[in-house]
Amino acid sequence: MATLHVFFDSSDAERFAVPQTEPMLLLFGPADIALADRRTGLYELDRLMDARWSWIDQEATRLAEELASPGAPGIRWDQAGEDGQRLCFLHALKLRYHLVAVLRVVAFLDCYQGHWNRLVVVCSRKMTPAWSRLLSAWGQARGKEVLLLDVAGMRLSSRWEFGTTDSPGRQSESAGPVVREAEHAVRLGFPAGSFSPKNLVRRVLGWLHMCQVELVRRSRPASARTLWLCGNPRLLAPLAPEFCHRGWRPLWLFPQMALRWWGTSVRHGWGQWFYQPEGDRSGRGADSPVPRLARVDFRGINLAATLNPWLARRWQQEQPRLEGVERSLRRAWERFPPSLLVLDEDATAVKRLMVQLARRHRVPAVVVQHGVPRVPFGFVPPAADALCLWGETSAEQLRHWGVDPRRLFVTGSPAHDELFAPGGRFHGPGAPQLASAKAGAHPGPKPLRVLLLATTRPRPQRPEPASFHLTASEYARLLQLAVDVVLEQPDWELTLKLHPRDTQREWYRRFVPKGDRHRVRIDTRHTLWQLLPAHQVVLHVASGAGVEAALAGWPVVELLPRGGAELLPAKPWGMLAAVSTRAELRAALRRLVERGPRSTAGVREQVMANFGCRAAPRVVEAALHVVAQGTDAPAVRSLSDRTPSSRLAVEKATLAAEEAAR
Repeated sequence: MATLHVFFDSSDAERFAVPQTEPMLLLFGPADIALADRRTGLYELDRLMDARWSWIDQEATRLAEELASPGAPGIRWDQAGEDGQRLCFLHALKLRYHLVAVLRVVAFLDCYQGHWNRLVVVCSRKMTPAWSRLLSAWGQARGKEVLLLDVAGMRLSSRWEFGTTDSPGRQSESAGPVVREAEHAVRLGFPAGSFSPKNLVRRVLGWLHMCQVELVRRSRPASARTLWLCGNPRLLAPLAPEFCHRGWRPLWLFPQMALRWWGTSVRHGWGQWFYQPEGDRSGRGADSPVPRLARVDFRGINLAATLNPWLARRWQQEQPRLEGVERSLRRAWERFPPSLLVLDEDATAVKRLMVQLARRHRVPAVVVQHGVPRVPFGFVPPAADALCLWGETSAEQLRHWGVDPRRLFVTGSPAHDELFAPGGRFHGPGAPQLASAKAGAHPGPKPLRVLLLATTRPRPQRPEPASFHLTASEYARLLQLAVDVVLEQPDWELTLKLHPRDTQREWYRRFVPKGDRHRVRIDTRHTLWQLLPAHQVVLHVASGAGVEAALAGWPVVELLPRGGAELLPAKPWGMLAAVSTRAELRAALRRLVERGPRSTAGVREQVMANFGCRAAPRVVEAALHVVAQGTDAPAVRSLSDRTPSSRLAVEKATLAAEEAAR
């Protein structure tokens, strides 16, 4: 029987000599090219765990919900159980992603356990005790020998002691001004390190604005009801006037003073509350026990030792800040008690904290859809009482994921009211240029300008859901595929638009040959609507902007990761095609050039209900309906109900076929 050597990633495997006849497993990231060429028995979880293992996503969601619920079977807390359940509720999204990383290790070892009888776990600096404990727990439950080889002390010791980037002389030169600025900030009432003219302006405007808000509160009619709005103003701002017309008074909640939004709030008499004061990180500290699990059962394996370090990090790093946020929200509730809470999402910790606070006071919470529901994480199970969705296509997606239809309202997107006219035509920024560009997009051979919409780069140590399968190597492959296909035609050009949170242009230049860089432009400044008029077709990788381009009438092709499920079917979402290979992309672009774009008439209305009516009044009507109904929302059906009972047998058969082919 063979021995399986387990490494954290490829960099660890390169430092340790393993006989060619013994297999290796990489928990994270792709294998180095040189390492992959030298070995045959190399297993990469990033490559293997694709849509065939989508049940892992469902199990991660189920476990995250059970960890946040009291009395869940198979879960027992050792200490601070109530605090731990609340911590799991607030950080449910991060917990699901972490559980995906944990469960895929267990799933892989279960399927391949007949191929070896011993594991050798190489414990480097990256292979933390949490992962070695997981592998030890698996070996104990399955009767396999697990050897922990500690090599952390044999390397990188100098990095811990001498890993500074500046010489002592440079550090001493810069220490004086930093200390003086910090002391100046403390004297002015700012936390150390946060003093700047911009912060001073924020603080002064905040004082003036709170005085103005207090005057507005005292002068408003006694019958006026307060509405809390928290989220992106681009999405929620159209709702505020509609609520005001119905006698409501909005209060905007921001983490800090929003300078751009301050003038609008003052002009309309809307209040602002800053729920995260600078430097307010005081909490219960070390006197409060850290939540610790005693048992989390998954297929007979206790995951508690693996999850406890994650809980401790969340508790120590984020709990003090959240306690400061909660105190601020309680003060806001005392001064401006709301009758309704409207959010742009309910997946992140602060938004779930608001939902929890509203639930205690029996105040309904409504979420307005903020993006494309590609994967369940971030959308279901919902914490709010109701969801206002873009269109029937989104509603069908959420119903498929198990959300009760009574909690779903198809209203359209308030952020797109200014983009799509009631008559069903685009009238947003750049509308004349878009109209003329579409009129000239007749079929026939001609130079083609392609717009490629990129997404944020995947992080190897936080794997995406298995059903999506967008790994770092797969994302690079898709980008290279698009560049190569466009550059095959001598008169075609490509514009690569980066995600607003990704500004590393040099990383993307690696995909463009030096001789063709004049035909590929990397853009970080312009919006989608500014770029569309100059392009005839749009490619996108997991970008919500691709759906918006399709709604504006542009032919859109989605680049789909290999092994990933088609989570957004092309036709129902108004796109031209979804492709994964060079041949498929060539065929789609050739079909577009020869025949012209396919009509999306009748599809756009299903994706976005804004066509024919404005969304903001419909969202307000849905929210008022929820207020009238109360907060007793129907339960959400668990995602695990659809998990096939024979999934392990299917996995074994599939992987056995792969092993035979290998």
